[in-house]
Amino acid sequence: MNKKIIGISLALGAGIMWGLEPIVAKLAYASNDTLSQIIISRSIFAAALTFIYSILKNRKNNKIFKINRTKFIALFAVSTINVLFADMLYYLAVASIPVANAVVIAHLQPILVLLLGYFLLKHEKVNSNDYFGVFLMIIAGIFVSTGTFQNLIQFHIGTRGDLLVFLAMTGWASTTIIIKKYLAEIDSSIVAFYRFFIATLVLLVYLAFNPVGIFSSWYQVLLGAIVGFGFIMFYEGLKLIKAVQASALELSAPFFGIGLSFLILRETITWFQGLGILSLFIGVYFLSRKE
Repeated sequence: MNKKIIGISLALGAGIMWGLEPIVAKLAYASNDTLSQIIISRSIFAAALTFIYSILKNRKNNKIFKINRTKFIALFAVSTINVLFADMLYYLAVASIPVANAVVIAHLQPILVLLLGYFLLKHEKVNSNDYFGVFLMIIAGIFVSTGTFQNLIQFHIGTRGDLLVFLAMTGWASTTIIIKKYLAEIDSSIVAFYRFFIATLVLLVYLAFNPVGIFSSWYQVLLGAIVGFGFIMFYEGLKLIKAVQASALELSAPFFGIGLSFLILRETITWFQGLGILSLFIGVYFLSRKE
């Protein structure tokens, strides 16, 4: 099968997982789970899942333990920036904003990936389709965060929760570049494992000084499985297609997230946000077109 098709399929699979993520997080909050419980338990279960996957995939060798100093530093950065900064901000925001805002703003990563990649990933050429796609995604983010045309003309753009998701998105985008630049030769299953494992060790140190219950509902286990499978698929796809395309294609997350949030949480969107989401998908089309 064509490598690009496989990469696209894996990125879309990650989108499905991340569409489910904020919904399950909201259900966890509804079960009185705290932010620290959610982050710690999620990281532990995700680390366990990705470790099992890494061992099975690399059972004929011990590559998972053969990490040189430079690559370990890159893995440490990926893990701490993602889990202890970006993920933390994202879950903090999810408690107070609609799923639509969370999944759309969180998945505007191609904008920053494109900008950072232009300077840091010289081998990844950017064409007019990529630029136009990103422009449409910026429009999408503005429309979804404002919510209504009235808010837009009055410059009421977003809330504190929207800002937190945007900051989280900058963290995820920066680590996408780190992976492409420094970890391209490492198997994606190993990258996914260390993403959660290193941060989990830090969180366990925190837990030793601030004891909290780390398992209070099954939603925490489900979150660990969702993000574990999501990052396995995303990192696999990232090795087969351009960074900006991988970040764009998992943007199926808004479709699944918004649909399921309506069915499960009874959340709705405005017609103005609907236009933004349409703009998002058109942007994805241009980013995914064959050069």
